[in-house]
Amino acid sequence: MITDISVIMPMYNVEEEYLRASIGSLLAQTKKDGIELIITDDGSSNGCGAVADEYALRHKNIQVIHTENQGAGPARNTAIKRAKGKYLAFLDADDLMVPDALEKMFDRAEYDQSEVAMINAIRFDSNKESQASIHKIAFRNLKEVTSVSESPQLIYDTVSWDKLIRRDFWEKNKLEYPPTSL
Repeated sequence: MITDISVIMPMYNVEEEYLRASIGSLLAQTKKDGIELIITDDGSSNGCGAVADEYALRHKNIQVIHTENQGAGPARNTAIKRAKGKYLAFLDADDLMVPDALEKMFDRAEYDQSEVAMINAIRFDSNKESQASIHKIAFRNLKEVTSVSESPQLIYDTVSWDKLIRRDFWEKNKLEYPPTSL
């Protein structure tokens, strides 16, 4: 199977219900083929590592790496080294992805031959949904296809979990997460 997208998920002591919902949101993607999920259990001391292992046993496109606790940055870097996808996507273990997010970003990136594709993100809690302030700035008056030079406000979108990044772009530029990244 050709891997189009490697989804990188660092995990540390996340609540089991959040982890199940996060993994479930990836399994429910409308893009059904070519997605792998690489979870790095960053030394969790609760049961989330066992939950991740349970999913990996049932789904051949999920793998789990268990490491000593070093932080989210090194956990992401560890998973990236194992990635086989043409693109990298990032999702934290307590985040959800709407069902068509990966398909839309992948199709657009392929069509435009983009190095990075981005989507808007919504924050939610038990009471409300809202747009994060950084996304209000980054996505204001934005064209569907643009670049940072044409739309410099994109620089305000500093999170990793709303992007699809070509792995060859990542590697060519020797990108990696710093040890203290969130």
